[in-house]
Amino acid sequence: MICVRRTLLDRENCLRAVDLIGAIYFLKDGKADCVKIGHSMDPGLRKHQLQVGNVNDLVLIGAVAAERSMESYVHGLCEPGYVRGEWFMDRGVLSEWLREATDGQPLYGSIWDLTDVDFLGDHSRHNLVRVAA
Repeated sequence: MICVRRTLLDRENCLRAVDLIGAIYFLKDGKADCVKIGHSMDPGLRKHQLQVGNVNDLVLIGAVAAERSMESYVHGLCEPGYVRGEWFMDRGVLSEWLREATDGQPLYGSIWDLTDVDFLGDHSRHNLVRVAA
């Protein structure tokens, strides 16, 4: 079974990883109670680009170093709250899941990759990201 594995990093090393592979970003629209999940090489710039076309304030609540291929997998993890496009309902659930999935460091504190859980030892299973409820 394929799962998302997280590796905690300090901010400096995470930013280096983002420069190389990009990041999965989480932008919250508080008025609509929705979160956009996407991939960008520069999440701050992407926030600015999206803010131009959005009447509500957007807040970057998470950015995790990850390759673009991870984006659709993360969308699948968050599918129970799917709204449309890359937007998902929050209701406090998605933002809490993000805090748990990043060990409380949602902004540039980890790198995510896909791994086969069948090849992981029991000691490594605690680093797996669980499905958002």
